Amino acid sequence: MKHYLKLVHFEIIRFRYILLALMALTAVLEIGSVIYYTNDALTIRAVDTSYIRNDYELISFSFILANGQFWFKLSMLISIIIIGVYIFVIWYRDWFGRSTFIYRLLMLPTARFHIYLAKATAILTFIFSLLSFQIILFWIQKLIFNSIVPSHIIKPSYFSEHFMTIRFFLTILPHQFEQFIISYGLGTIIMLTIFTAILLERSFRKIGLLYAASYIAICSVIILLPHVIAAFDDEIISLFYPNELFVIQLFCCVIVLLANVSIGHYLINRKITV
Repeated sequence: MKHYLKLVHFEIIRFRYILLALMALTAVLEIGSVIYYTNDALTIRAVDTSYIRNDYELISFSFILANGQFWFKLSMLISIIIIGVYIFVIWYRDWFGRSTFIYRLLMLPTARFHIYLAKATAILTFIFSLLSFQIILFWIQKLIFNSIVPSHIIKPSYFSEHFMTIRFFLTILPHQFEQFIISYGLGTIIMLTIFTAILLERSFRKIGLLYAASYIAICSVIILLPHVIAAFDDEIISLFYPNELFVIQLFCCVIVLLANVSIGHYLINRKITV
């Protein structure tokens, strides 16, 4: 366990500057958007505190978010793309880096599978760090909004409304706990599928590209099995209740998860040689 935690720490340290840069970019884009659109709303209304008479003239934080949602979506998309690219970089950097660093990792006095788990843990740590930072940013942005707009013309809005304003937030932070687990559980399975595909490519090289592509395709079909069946025959799907379909899809995801762990464990221990 100690070696595994050291590997996780090592992977986090390697990514820390990119993570901090993503946080800084997110903060600049979103806070800048809030400041700009808040001042713009005040200017448009030509606010005179003695003439605020109805709710239409009040300004809510959700309204500001709606106006600046392009910048919020842009900041989140940039983070998603960078993390997506890094899922590949976290492996290939070790192979194509200076002195093929992967060989030094594989020779460490620890179980090789710890390397696989450590990289997966590091990616999840980056994702949840950015997610937590985004939630904290909301509170900071609302404080800035409250400091700019006179208190008597602020229309009250709730935290849940802020996420509803920008629908994309519901994708990265679902309101229901079950949906949160499903979304990030599926995301973890996809990440591990890519990890295993990379190990297939590294284990068999040229023919490994075909194995990797085939593996991803097979895993995708298994995960989407109910939808694949529905595409060919709606009548079969209609025989099942929604809860039964959910259980079937959950079972398919568990199969893919176990396949990723098992095949990944086998490849990194038996097929990748130093």
